[in-house]
Amino acid sequence: RVGVVNAFTTDTSDMFVEDAYKWSGAEVKKVFNEHVPAAERKALLKRYGKAFKVKAITGGGTYTYKLSEVQIMRLSLKFRDSIKINYELYQFIKKNKKSGFGFEISLDEAPEITKPEEQLFYLNEWKALGAHVDFIAPNIGFKKRMDLSGPKTEFEKRTHELASIAHHFDECLLSIHSGSGTSPWSGKGAGTYKALVKATGGQVKYKI
Repeated sequence: RVGVVNAFTTDTSDMFVEDAYKWSGAEVKKVFNEHVPAAERKALLKRYGKAFKVKAITGGGTYTYKLSEVQIMRLSLKFRDSIKINYELYQFIKKNKKSGFGFEISLDEAPEITKPEEQLFYLNEWKALGAHVDFIAPNIGFKKRMDLSGPKTEFEKRTHELASIAHHFDECLLSIHSGSGTSPWSGKGAGTYKALVKATGGQVKYKI
């Protein structure tokens, strides 16, 4: 009924199966084969038959990813329910909007920093559904109302990789959540915002 809303952020991180990282390779295969239909298993593994080559968002260079069969299964078990519910929300919005709309997927509430292969997998599976996404919000290490302490080298490197992966999928951009630090003037800690802009080439949405 709220027709003026034209951009949506969804967060289905409560559906993540974090235990998938605790299982051995044999356990992952067992659970995967028990819970994922055969046709879905076959199509999923086929989508990862070749390596992904991702062009860096700034500075040139390429990131290359080749997921093993166990990695694919583990990531599927972790994110499958989340993607399913997200897609149901997306379809509901699409059905009820008479015009185009912006869509953002949030992974930010996950307890751990988002791994590059996790974001790659999530976006690749999303694309396989034929849905669009304009922004993705990974967990880049920010905590709510806290500044980021320590050297920014690893933070910048991690953010650059995640931004590059996002941009690989229809030029999707990073959305940074929990951008407010200890105060509205802290800038999330000295050098943090500068590192973020450098890592993304300024192609980023920053929420405070």
